[in-house]
Amino acid sequence: MKIKMLLVSLMVLISFSGCVAPTDEKTEQKQKLTRMAKENLSQILKVKADDIKVVGIEEVVWPDPSMGYGDPNVSYVPLAVPGYKIFLQYNETIYEYHAGNGRVVEPIVVPPPDISK
Repeated sequence: MKIKMLLVSLMVLISFSGCVAPTDEKTEQKQKLTRMAKENLSQILKVKADDIKVVGIEEVVWPDPSMGYGDPNVSYVPLAVPGYKIFLQYNETIYEYHAGNGRVVEPIVVPPPDISK
């Protein structure tokens, strides 16, 4: 009976151990891409990366490797690319980065909301 319980416990432990690694890898990837985006923006703005705030991260699946910034004259292979939209702020300006496949794409400035409506 003890051996049976030990085997069942071992099987449960093994089945759950496979579930933990992807989350850790995903978290590490998100942190790495966010760090890359902050470093890139700090170089563009010529400021310290620590002065740039992360104000949002959205998980997305890009429809192709251009990650939303494709050249209209180029035909891209439709290939799902898991990634993120990373929103960084410096002073009052928000910058949106598209990230995935271990790289970040130059940012766009997010226009402020129109509050006059």
